[in-house]
Amino acid sequence: MPSGKIVQWLKAVGDKVEESDVVMVVESDKADMDVEAYSSGEQDFHILKQNKWLGNTDGLIPPPL
Repeated sequence: MPSGKIVQWLKAVGDKVEESDVVMVVESDKADMDVEAYSSGEQDFHILKQNKWLGNTDGLIPPPL
C-alpha cells in the first residue's frame, strides 16, 4: 500500500499493544485495511490524526525497550 488515510485509531496513546493487535484502520483507493502491530509494547503516540493521509505504515509503534 503506497498511501492511505487513517480512518480510525483502535488503540489510544498509553494502551498496551500485543503483537498482531489491530491498532488502526487505513483506507486506500481500493479497500479499508486493518494495520497490525508487528511487536508488543505501548502505543506511545499517534503519528497522524484520523482522516490524515500517510505514505507508509512502517514504524508506527516503536519496538519494546
